Amino acid sequence: MRTQTFRPFRRGTNLDSGFLQRGQRLASNGYNIMSTSLDNHINRIVDPRGPFWNWIWLAVRIISTSLDPLFFYIFVVNDHKKCVDLDIKLAIIAISLRTIFDFFNIIYSSSTPHKHSRANAKKCFYLNSFLKDLLSCLPIPQLVTSIIIITSKGSGFFPAMVWLKVVVIVQYVPRFYRIYRLYAVAESTSGILAQMKWVKSACCILIYLLAAHVFGALWYFMAIERETECWKKACREHTECYQNSFHCYETVGNYTFLTGLCPTMIQDTTMFNFGMFQEAIQSGMVEEKAFKKKFIYCFRWGLQTVSCAGQNLQTSTHEGENLLASFIIIASLLLLLLVLGNLTVPMFQMMGKSILSEMCKCLKPVLYVQECCIVKEGDPICEMFFITQGTLLTTTTNGGRNTSVFKKYLSTGDFWGEELATSALDPDPLSNIPHSNCALISVTNVEAFAINTDDLRAIVYQYWQHRNHNMQPLDIFKFYSQEWRTSKACVIQAAWCRYKKRKLEGSLYAKENILQDQKAEAGGKPSKFGTAIYATQFFTYVRRSVKRNGGLPGGRVNITLAASETTRS
Repeated sequence: MRTQTFRPFRRGTNLDSGFLQRGQRLASNGYNIMSTSLDNHINRIVDPRGPFWNWIWLAVRIISTSLDPLFFYIFVVNDHKKCVDLDIKLAIIAISLRTIFDFFNIIYSSSTPHKHSRANAKKCFYLNSFLKDLLSCLPIPQLVTSIIIITSKGSGFFPAMVWLKVVVIVQYVPRFYRIYRLYAVAESTSGILAQMKWVKSACCILIYLLAAHVFGALWYFMAIERETECWKKACREHTECYQNSFHCYETVGNYTFLTGLCPTMIQDTTMFNFGMFQEAIQSGMVEEKAFKKKFIYCFRWGLQTVSCAGQNLQTSTHEGENLLASFIIIASLLLLLLVLGNLTVPMFQMMGKSILSEMCKCLKPVLYVQECCIVKEGDPICEMFFITQGTLLTTTTNGGRNTSVFKKYLSTGDFWGEELATSALDPDPLSNIPHSNCALISVTNVEAFAINTDDLRAIVYQYWQHRNHNMQPLDIFKFYSQEWRTSKACVIQAAWCRYKKRKLEGSLYAKENILQDQKAEAGGKPSKFGTAIYATQFFTYVRRSVKRNGGLPGGRVNITLAASETTRS
């Protein structure tokens, strides 16, 4: 009984002595491929320079940069004593958070593979990048804040305040530069997040809010500076006060006369012109100890100022005040350019300004009312649309071959008709006008710009000639073409179905061979039990395919195998 159990294995080994060796080689190759793919997959997940982690580190850098303005909020004006006090608790929180995030930034900077750089130029590039990261992560604000806390009872209090402002502003240059570089790297990657519009929009919104937060905190800090300057100016005419004793730990004497010389409740430019800081002083925000209240107020001011590009500012003749107003205007324009840069059509980003200007001249405004069928499925595409306002709906049934309807909404900033640009760039001048694989319907009242086939073909052909028949834009157009994506997805899906079908056929064929060996060992008697198992698995596959595709699968091999098995049984 024991000998009969191992007889088929011994017989198979004698018939084909190289079978086990080939199996071992295949298993070894399969293990190596699986191990390599698993290592690559793990490296893509863990690699801090990967496409996914670039966006994570970008968010970490933005949050880390947003902690620097907290150092400006640690100063509070005591209007009763006419002195500047410190919020020690907020200072400790700001120092701790900034140190923690700097630690993570240093880890990211040190993860650059210097030892794998073969070229000296590449090593220098990585070294310069690391030095810039290190410069942006130096704990200088923490050090200056600690000096301010230590020297709060000495004469170095106000000079340390000035140094804190200078250090934070200067260190923002490499920090914003690293944010910009990391954003450019993350945007250029081919990860899943790089193709999502909401990710880029979220980053732009975060940078916009960060600018409002920075300017609001700087406005609060410089308002305190302007008020102390007014106190010092008034003290020059009175011998009973000292200019260096306006911090609350060394307040000596009666400074009630400063209320009339530095009016905060009523704006009097004849006494002292606070300029754009009058609102912060008059509202009492510089005297507010509650961090939440003054943070929200200053953030609102910064957001409003950045949105207006500094047009609401009424400055005095003070140099620092005018520099801050000019910097706010420049930063607002740069943020506007950043937003407009993300609204550009990716397909045309490689074209020059002259060709894009010619394309803009050919654009014509169009207006469609609600629930208007603009293009039917299967109709030729005669225009390319750039939506400026409203919502469009695209519906497709894949030429009537599918019973279900696939829908996609297009809103402001989207475009439709990229197949027209693809055909226009085709080197073959006799190429036909593409046909739409979907119906285009206006959900709301839609305003858009349209360019027709002839104008687009002439402009794109001009670009193609100018670039010496460069075919790279054609690949970009195909990448953004919805029709091309759909067709390639169908090809991949069909290949996957064929693979699954071949795999199932192979497993059924192997089971059939096992059943034949069992019948041969039993003396040629039919094995109804094995036939029943095979038939059950086969008809399970047929039933599953019928439910999935609405019809019988084209598996002639399976039907032949089943028929031969039934005949032999």
